[in-house]
Amino acid sequence: MSIPDFHGRTADQIVSEPFIADSAWHVHAALSWIDYVKRTSGAIAMLPIDEYKKAIKNATKLYKLIDSLAPDYQKFAEFDQIIASIDRHVHPLTVVWDIERLKRIHGECSSRLLHFQGISEEDYLSEKWMIQHLVFLEESALWMWDTMRARGNLVVYHPQGLTPQTQLIWDSFR
Repeated sequence: MSIPDFHGRTADQIVSEPFIADSAWHVHAALSWIDYVKRTSGAIAMLPIDEYKKAIKNATKLYKLIDSLAPDYQKFAEFDQIIASIDRHVHPLTVVWDIERLKRIHGECSSRLLHFQGISEEDYLSEKWMIQHLVFLEESALWMWDTMRARGNLVVYHPQGLTPQTQLIWDSFR
């Protein structure tokens, strides 16, 4: 399967792409819109008003979820890599997400794009503001995109899927 290019797509192509419940789909769509905005200088609305209201109401929900899973995620990623190193079957390289960087990106998105306290309309509608935020979004999305497609399998924290013997080893390791 080839990795779809996000460059040069029209707005119709972007919005008519079938939805896939996968984080890579969301990053690909974001990069497609960023490329579209850079080529056309057209602004796009990223969130309908009801989604915006929901997002600012649940600002810390993602942090709480990450914080509740992050310690075990890091430990499980280490466990996964140890298992891969001793297994007689060859495992693909694994990617361990930089949780702190993901949290920083989330926080920056929130402060830059959801909360406009103290910023005048002239500032957040200026070309300089748009360029700065577009650069931030593109750099963040490209890091995620490159991480997802270039460095092997992502470590998914799913200890429920372990065999009973491996579960015992995991519990002891953890």
